[in-house]
Amino acid sequence: MLIYILKVMKNLFILILIGLPELVTGQTIENSSFENWEMEGFENEPVDWSSIKTALPQSLADFAPVVLSQSSDALSGSSSVRLENISVFGVVANGVLTNGRVYADLNPDNGYMETITSDPKYNTPCTFRPDSLIGWYKYTPSSGDMLNVEVLLHTGSAKLPDVDSTNFVGYGIYVSANTTFASWTRFSIPIDYRSAGNPAYVLIILNSGNKTNAIDGSVALFDDLSLIGTTVGITQPLFGNSINVYAGFNQINFDARELEKDIRYDLRVHDILGKLVHRGSISSGSNYQISNLYPGLYICNMVSNKGFTITNKVIVQ
Repeated sequence: MLIYILKVMKNLFILILIGLPELVTGQTIENSSFENWEMEGFENEPVDWSSIKTALPQSLADFAPVVLSQSSDALSGSSSVRLENISVFGVVANGVLTNGRVYADLNPDNGYMETITSDPKYNTPCTFRPDSLIGWYKYTPSSGDMLNVEVLLHTGSAKLPDVDSTNFVGYGIYVSANTTFASWTRFSIPIDYRSAGNPAYVLIILNSGNKTNAIDGSVALFDDLSLIGTTVGITQPLFGNSINVYAGFNQINFDARELEKDIRYDLRVHDILGKLVHRGSISSGSNYQISNLYPGLYICNMVSNKGFTITNKVIVQ
């Protein structure tokens, strides 16, 4: 009886998803896979991201340790970002990275991250209401430490932490267990909306430690961040940039024969429970196929080298 009820519930859930008026959509976060890096002064940082070595005030940043580096251990592509907590003069500098700007203080409780609306390097536009921020990490914590990730959707200027939440639209936080995650592990942060209307920006903060209580020696790697939701508000692929996706018996097919020659898509396929079942790359002229799949609903997310995003739901029989 219990097995029957579970099957009915699963089928009902699938039908609800199929009946949604919009497909699950996503918005590309600038340099979300940390493939592109640049020198900021004497520091190597991911393009459109920053850390404590390029923080303000400069007088404190000059004495801060280097808490981030480019790693060749990547979920997709050729690189990810590596963050490490480092102790200097008895104060632990948290391994932190943000798409805003870091404002440092000798007292960690007084530091904050802020979206700078006047500078594209320190802001990321977001004009729809995503359901969640997802991404992947590996983690080697020191005893008692936990990594965390924060996402803030807002209008106008905003920072974290802040007692003034006037411009806050939605917020979410993920805190890991104090456990080693040696394999790439997916996180998903549901966004709690606090006001109506669409945001203008998204502020994201990655930490290898428990924020102001970080412990020396914890190391985290992050890769492939994405905002996902059910609201259409992104740039959709134009004709010639799209791929025909359809399911067959125990398989999913991706027909890219009409794709323009200079377009390439990174592909990730998840099952209904959010488990990554396949990743690959699709280029023009190919007829890509994933075989030996179990029957069920799958979500196919494709991000192009031109910034387009395609997300399709397919049901494998």
